Amino acid sequence: SGALSDAAMSHLFTVQDTRENNVLDDLGWPAVSRAVDGGNTILQASGALSDAAMSHLFTVQDTEVGALYIGGDGSVVFEERQRRMSAPHTVSQATFGDDLGENFYSDLVLQYDDEFIYNDIRIKAVGFDEQVAGDAASKATYGTRTYSKTGLLMTGTPEALDLAGYRLRLYKDPVLRARSLKILGERDPDRLWPKILGYGISTRITVRNNEASIDEDYFIEGVSHQIDLQNSTWQTSWQLSNASGQMFW
Repeated sequence: SGALSDAAMSHLFTVQDTRENNVLDDLGWPAVSRAVDGGNTILQASGALSDAAMSHLFTVQDTEVGALYIGGDGSVVFEERQRRMSAPHTVSQATFGDDLGENFYSDLVLQYDDEFIYNDIRIKAVGFDEQVAGDAASKATYGTRTYSKTGLLMTGTPEALDLAGYRLRLYKDPVLRARSLKILGERDPDRLWPKILGYGISTRITVRNNEASIDEDYFIEGVSHQIDLQNSTWQTSWQLSNASGQMFW
C-alpha cells in the first residue's frame, strides 16, 4: 500500500466511513469487497499523506477504537466501536465447555500475569495536549506501567481523555483471561464444523471451564487453522477478548 495522492486526499471528509472508503478508493479496492461502518469519532481533516495508506487506516482504527481486518471472503471490514453493542453481538452464539450438551474444545489457553496491566495511560491526538489517566492503587501494587498512544486523529481533548479512562478501566487490574480456544471438528462433526467454518472476528461465544471457574462471554479476535494432511487433522484456533471489557463511551 502506497502513500495517497494529493488529489485523493483533498476531498476526504472527517467521518470514519468516508475516510476509510476514500483511502480504499484511491487504492483501487473494489466497492463490493468492503464493509465499512460509520464511526463515532469526528476525525481531523487530512492533507496528502506522507505515510502508507495502511498505516493511515490503522490510525483511524486506533482513533475510533474500532476493528479493521480482512474478512473470510477477502473483503476489507471496518467495525466502529459500538458495533459489538448491537445484535447479533450482544448474544452468545454457542457455549464451549466441560459439561454435557456444551461444545467440545481441545485446548483452552488461560492467562493471568502482568502482560496486560497498565495503570498510567497516555493518549495524544495530533496538535493537542496529551491526556493522562492513572490509578494510584494499581501503581502501588504493580509499579507504574505505562500505555502510550500518539498521533491519533480526534479533534479535541475530551475524547482522548475518555479513551484514556476506558483503557485504564480495562487494564489497571490483572484478570484471569481465556486467551485462545482450540477446536477439533472431528470430535463432533455435525455441531463443530458449521462453527469452525462460520464463525469469524467479532462472533460472541461463551467459554466455560469448571476447574478455572471461568464462565464468561468472549469475542473472537483472530482465526487460524492448522491442517495436517498426512494425519488428516484440522485444528482451528480462536484468539479471544473478554466481552465484558467492551465498555465503550
